[in-house]
Amino acid sequence: MSLLQPSTAYGQDSEGKNAEVEGVSTTPGEIIVTAQRRSEKAQNVGIAIAAFSGDTLKERGVATSSDIAALTPGVNLSGTYGGQSVQFSIRGVTQSDFNDAIEGPVAVYVDDIYIASQQGQSMALFDLARVEALKGPQGTLFGRNATGGLVHMVVQTPKLAVMEGHLDASYGRFDTTSVDGAINIPLGNSVALRASGAWNYNGAMWRNVFPAGNNPAAIQSFIPRTSPQGQDLGRKDSLSGRLQLLAEVAPDWRIRLSVSGTRQRFSESPWASSVATPVVDAFGNVVNTVRTGPNDTRSVIGADGNNYFNPAIFAFQAFQQGNGPIFAPTGASMTRFPGATWFGYTPVDINKRQLSKDYALSNLNRFDAYSFSGHLDGKVGNSDLTLISGYNRYKKTFLLDADSSPGNVFTFGNKADIQTFSTELRLSHNAPGLNWQAGLYYLHDNAFNAQGILGPTGSYFALVFELPPAAGGFGIPGALANGIDPLAVFRLKTNSYSAFGQINWEFAPKFTVVLGGRCPPSAPMAQI
Repeated sequence: MSLLQPSTAYGQDSEGKNAEVEGVSTTPGEIIVTAQRRSEKAQNVGIAIAAFSGDTLKERGVATSSDIAALTPGVNLSGTYGGQSVQFSIRGVTQSDFNDAIEGPVAVYVDDIYIASQQGQSMALFDLARVEALKGPQGTLFGRNATGGLVHMVVQTPKLAVMEGHLDASYGRFDTTSVDGAINIPLGNSVALRASGAWNYNGAMWRNVFPAGNNPAAIQSFIPRTSPQGQDLGRKDSLSGRLQLLAEVAPDWRIRLSVSGTRQRFSESPWASSVATPVVDAFGNVVNTVRTGPNDTRSVIGADGNNYFNPAIFAFQAFQQGNGPIFAPTGASMTRFPGATWFGYTPVDINKRQLSKDYALSNLNRFDAYSFSGHLDGKVGNSDLTLISGYNRYKKTFLLDADSSPGNVFTFGNKADIQTFSTELRLSHNAPGLNWQAGLYYLHDNAFNAQGILGPTGSYFALVFELPPAAGGFGIPGALANGIDPLAVFRLKTNSYSAFGQINWEFAPKFTVVLGGRCPPSAPMAQI
């Protein structure tokens, strides 16, 4: 593909605003970026880019990758688990599958290492030189192809013959605490060590008023739940660290080794439910969903505006019929409690930061990651050679109260273990009027993911599995007493190879031809 463009184009976002350019240049107000795999001013980059220096990130209180979206037009975050799991989207390009084994259309790099895990994209930001967000397809400059764009977090590397360090701390509401620091230690004139880390913490933000809102006539649990339960939510505890060793082994040749790790601990996902009622047409097809009024008892709104009852389509309505319906007022079969969810729960006021959930623990969800990488940079004649290899592992266990109510209905669980190994080799050359880059890339991804709706002991979901088939169940003995975990287990092994390159030729002042390619465009070999 070729492109004719002025060589002095400004790095702008999709709305045409100039990129943030504060920081690390010899000229005030400029930032040097490597979006095109060579050092240049952000104003001179002829692609849509937003760049932020490390000082700018610190001044604006950026602590996690989630904060990047708030600073960058056209870059957003979508998430689940009450915001505990997120993924980047650029210019609306995203995906709705939050399976951790599935890669997103926006590639995320930390220290030139591709982050395959979606949960890994939410790691803490600390000791950064800058962050670059490239908008639009990327595949001729970076090893991993990305259709939506790319976010690159460039870390501060060790400095030779320089002794320096910093320590910053802040404290705020909800015991929100942030501490980050780094120290650079020279070991002679040709070796340097840099250690950095960050701790971010906030206490519970949501007050759990369990069992408020649960209708006394609705069964809360068929078997009493054991404590603890009903704890306040929103707590987060994140600890990250990085250790780097840089050695200048020969003139123009450097080796850098890096090891890093992140440990995140969360409460059960802090999300709340609201009351809604489906609307169906004359054929029973759902055509709309509306807010449920405080006195509305319709389970489903039919085409005539009255209550629509059809358990063959809405299986849960089976609990709303009979002489003693579980989720309907006695004597008012086939309806729901006024203004309540199908589970008999009237949500509390979230404007007061309140929720009411039984399966709510203040220290439940976990995510751990660690990374090892090696970087080799040197000169081959008048060209620059770069070799980067990295191994990453991400382990995640998340659970949430899927019904978000005081009732023991069902939960959702996700467990993932993802290992990746990548190697990227690049050769580049910069000369007046002409620069080029060629590279080879290999990625091995071994991903395990298990997720699904879970039926804890005594839950309604477990009851469905124990009920005989004649009553609409599955007839599994002991499901109610022991719980049931019908998980979908997913394993994906991928080996991907690619060659890529790009040439920029300034054939006339302020005009450049850009020619780039990738071969093959995508060559994964996957085993599921």
